[in-house]
Amino acid sequence: ERQKRGLISDDYYSRVLVLSPHNARLWSEWGVLYLDVLKQPDRALEVLNKSLEIDSEYDWTNALLGNYYQQVARQTEDPETKAEYFQQAISHYRKAIELSKNLNYYYALASIYQVMNDYEGLVSVLEEALTHTKSSNDIWKIEENLAVFTSQLGRNAEALQHAQNAYNAAPESEKDRLAQLIQQIEAAP
Repeated sequence: ERQKRGLISDDYYSRVLVLSPHNARLWSEWGVLYLDVLKQPDRALEVLNKSLEIDSEYDWTNALLGNYYQQVARQTEDPETKAEYFQQAISHYRKAIELSKNLNYYYALASIYQVMNDYEGLVSVLEEALTHTKSSNDIWKIEENLAVFTSQLGRNAEALQHAQNAYNAAPESEKDRLAQLIQQIEAAP
């Protein structure tokens, strides 16, 4: 059923883009359809590149290209090719972040560093994201992740500070779990 509807949407996009061929948003939406619904990554790349050609400063298109390269990297077995795809994803997410400080772009970029086991890169991205967030809901989550990953890097004093910051900003429903995290970090050698 989803595929059927996806094909109907594909037909609609092909028609509407005849009427509005310079609309980067529509091209990007069409790219999402190919990437996530129709599972045609090669066609998605074509369409997203067309969107980028129309507007290279459109943050969402860059983020979608980051998604594309991240998906392709995760499905690639060859370590060199996988690393190249991850680097392209990083480059596109960085461009999207440069254009718009959207926290979702930071989270997507952080997830790549996590998959690559590059915790220094991950911590750096989370620290950068922290400077651009105002919501206490986002702050405590970022602080918690910073606590976990700085602890894994053996930077326990820093990890403890992040865990305490997370605890202070978190809702009551999360405080017990975060208190346990603080205890784990304090007990670490």
